[in-house]
Amino acid sequence: MKFFKKAMALAMCACMSISSYTFVMAEDNEENNADIYINGTKIEDAEGIIKDDRVYVPVRSIFESLGADVEYSASAKTVTALDGDKTVTFAVGGDIVSITENGALNKITTDAPSFISDDTVYVPVRFAAQALDCTVGWDSENSAVIIIDKDKFIADNGGSFELANQIMAFANQSSDQSQKLAGTINFSMTANDGLQDIALSGDIQLNGVANATDADLACAINLNARDLEKIVDLVTEGYTDEQKAAVEEQAAMFQNMTFDFIIDGENLILYATSNLFESLGLSADTWVKLDVAEFYNQLGINLESLISQSKDMSFEDQMLLALDMVPMDNVYESNAMIAVYSSMMSMFSDSAFKATEGGYVSSSTTDLGNGAYFTMQYVVSTDTLDNITGFGIKAIASQNGNVTTSMDINATLDTVTINMDMGLEGIFQFTADGTITAEPTEEAIITEPESENILDLANLIGMPVYGDLNLEVAPDQSIAVPEEPADEAVEEPAADTTTDEAVEEPAADTTTDEAVEEPAADTTTDEAVEEPAADTTTDEAVEEPTADTAA
Repeated sequence: MKFFKKAMALAMCACMSISSYTFVMAEDNEENNADIYINGTKIEDAEGIIKDDRVYVPVRSIFESLGADVEYSASAKTVTALDGDKTVTFAVGGDIVSITENGALNKITTDAPSFISDDTVYVPVRFAAQALDCTVGWDSENSAVIIIDKDKFIADNGGSFELANQIMAFANQSSDQSQKLAGTINFSMTANDGLQDIALSGDIQLNGVANATDADLACAINLNARDLEKIVDLVTEGYTDEQKAAVEEQAAMFQNMTFDFIIDGENLILYATSNLFESLGLSADTWVKLDVAEFYNQLGINLESLISQSKDMSFEDQMLLALDMVPMDNVYESNAMIAVYSSMMSMFSDSAFKATEGGYVSSSTTDLGNGAYFTMQYVVSTDTLDNITGFGIKAIASQNGNVTTSMDINATLDTVTINMDMGLEGIFQFTADGTITAEPTEEAIITEPESENILDLANLIGMPVYGDLNLEVAPDQSIAVPEEPADEAVEEPAADTTTDEAVEEPAADTTTDEAVEEPAADTTTDEAVEEPAADTTTDEAVEEPTADTAA
C-alpha cells in the first residue's frame, strides 16, 4: 500500500521514455489525408488534410467532437466556437484568433491561415491545442493526428473521484512510519505431462523493514524436498548414477533459494543478492545494483522530480500527469495507453463504486469471446462511520461458466492477505495463500549493502543501460527517440526542411471529409511550413472548423 504513488510515477516515467512529441510533415504540396483521433477514438466523419507541408483539420468536426458548439457566418466569413465560458472567433483566411474566457480577451496569431476546401473550413492542427487547451501529436508513419483533451477525458471517465482520493489517503496513513514486515505465502502447483501429474509445493517467507521510500527485505523460497526428489527421479529415469548425481546437485541448489533486496528510495537505487549468484560464478557477497534514477536521467527524465510532483497529488491530477506521458507520435501506442488509463479512471470514479454491506465495490467484466470472461473488482471496506479500513483487488477469469483463475488481495493498515488459484483443467493448476503482517518499528532501514562487492547491472549483463543511448532531449523535456534502422524503404525529408523532424510523404489520398456549406472562398494560402513548437502540450497542430455550416 505504501508504494502506490511511487509505482504510478514509475509507470508514467516508463511511458514517457518511449514518447516523442514531434510532427513529421509531407515534403510536397499535394493534398493528402490524415486520420484524426481524440482521446483514443477515431473521428469517423473527419479527416485531416496535409497541404504545403502542414496538417490541417476540419474545424466543425473536431471542435464539436471536443464538446464545442460551432457557428459560421457566411456573410462575414467568420467561425465562432463556444465551449463553456470560452469563445473562439476567427476570420477564414486570416491568422488572428480571438479567445475570450471568463470575460478576458486574448488574441493569438496562428502560424498559417485557415482556408476553405470543398465547403469545409480547415485550420492548422496546432490551432486546436492553442484554442481549446488540448495536446496534439502527429504520427507520420500512420498519417494520424492524435489529440488529447484532458478535461473531456476526465468528464467522460467519471468526472468525480472523491472515494479514490480517500483510498489513496488510507494507503498513505502509515507511510512515514517504518513497518516491520513478516509473513509466509504457501504455494502448490501441479502439471500433467500427458501421463501423470507432477506436483511441486513450497513456501515463500518474507521478512524485513520498509517505509514509504526505503526497504530492507529478505525473501526465502523453500521447495518441498519430497516433491523435488520425485521430479528428479522422473527427469533422470535411465540416467547413469553420475548423471543423476549431477542433476541432484543442481536441484539441491534450488531447494532453498534466498533473495535479499535493499531499496534506497531517496536515490532511487535497487540492490539485490541471492544464494543463486554463486552458480553464475559470482562470489557469495555479491550485490547487483540498478540505478533507476540514472537510467531515466539518460532518457532526459528527472524521475525524482516526477515522484516528488505526484506525492501530494489527487487521483485526478496523477491521471492527468499520466496523460502527459502518452506517446504522441504513434497512434497505436497512444490509443493503447489511453485505453488503460480510461479503464482505470472509470473503475475508480465515484459513479463506479456501489455501496454494499460494509463498504463499496467497483466491478467491470470484459467479454473476451468464445465463452471467456474477465472480471476485475476493487473492494473498499469501511467501518460504521464510513471510514476506510481496508482495500482489496479481486480478479476472476472464467471459461464457459467455469472459473479458471481467481486472485484476491486484501490490505488493511497492518495486514495483507493473498489468495490465488489459477490453471487449466487437466493441464496445470497453481494455488497460493498467505498473510503478511506489518507493525510499527523504530528499527533503522539499511539503504546500502555493507559489502564492497557491488556490481552494476548494466555492466553485468553487458548492456548500455546508462550510456550510449543517443537520445536528444527537446527544450520542453519531451524525448526525441532516434529512429531504428528500418527494414523497409524510408522516405527522405525535403531538402529544404528546417525542422529537426524527419519528413515523411503522406499517402496521396486527397479525399476531404466533412463537407460544410461554405462560400466559394479564396483557397489560395501562403502558409509557411508549420514548425512544431518545442512545447507540445499546447502548440501542436490544431483542427479548424468546417466552413459554412451553422452549428
